[in-house]
Amino acid sequence: MKQQKKVTRIPLVVDETGNITIMGLVSHDPDYKVSLSINRILGISLRNISPFELTGPKAVTTTYSRFRDSSDPHGLIYTLVSNRNGNSHLVRKLVNIDYLFFLQVPDQIPDSDSLAASLRDIDGITAVFNINCITIQPDLLDQMLNQEKP
Repeated sequence: MKQQKKVTRIPLVVDETGNITIMGLVSHDPDYKVSLSINRILGISLRNISPFELTGPKAVTTTYSRFRDSSDPHGLIYTLVSNRNGNSHLVRKLVNIDYLFFLQVPDQIPDSDSLAASLRDIDGITAVFNINCITIQPDLLDQMLNQEKP
């Protein structure tokens, strides 16, 4: 008799603690200028935090700038992450995207249409795209939003 291969099931863990909206931004402006423009338009206070570090092949570590504002009393968290560092891309599927802008809302579904409209009003941003969370690997997404240096 021929033995059947054993099926391995991997449980899907869904984080119910917060809803995340991801916007892809196209801009030739440097990261600090994009963050200042977003601060002005949205009335938030993105601040430079420790860069996101990703170790690639041959143990080469690449860093991507990150800005965050978590000062909202309702629990909103805004995060801006650079998708480029030289010729390398943080999310390889999104090579035309320069920045990833995340909005985490604890107990409700965020209004991504009004957020996108506000971001499109910024002069230095040439395009804004809604990015599906599935596009970014779950472990990479979690690291981008939560990795902090001690």
